[in-house]
Formats: sequence, structure tokens, C-alpha cells
Amino acid sequence: MGDSCKKAAELLAAQVNADGGLKVGDKKYPVTLFIEDNEDKPESAAAVAKKLISQNNVLAIIGPNAPAMPFPPPASAKTPRSS
Repeated sequence: MGDSCKKAAELLAAQVNADGGLKVGDKKYPVTLFIEDNEDKPESAAAVAKKLISQNNVLAIIGPNAPAMPFPPPASAKTPRSS
């Protein structure tokens, strides 16, 4: 993630948290950022995604922001399904 993207994410998180957090239903939750480096390598991106899910228990992952740098979801990721 470039420095400008990192600063934008930090600014948005600060603004959301200053307003009480992210509203889900009738409750507000604080936003916590976990910023990792994927080293511009698909293997690193997959490892970082797995770490964020398994160790940090994140609910969402934003990035990588380079379209040529997709990462496969780790096996532990849950795939949303619609009926």
C-alpha cells in the first residue's frame, strides 16, 4: 500500500471513529486498521491475507490496491453465499 493510500485509510478510520464508529444495525463499532506489506508478490499477499484472518480475526480486507496484484483467498476464508 502506498503512503498516500495508507494516510487516506488512517484519516477515514479516524473520522469514522470520531463519529462513534462504523454503524451496523443499531450499534457502532470502532474501526481498527491492520496494515501489512504484500511485497508485490502473490505468495506474500496470500500469506498476509491468511495472517489477517487467522491471527487478527479481521472482518474485511481492503487491497491490494494494484490490479495486477490479486491474492487468492486462504482456505480458512468464508465465501458468502446467497440463496
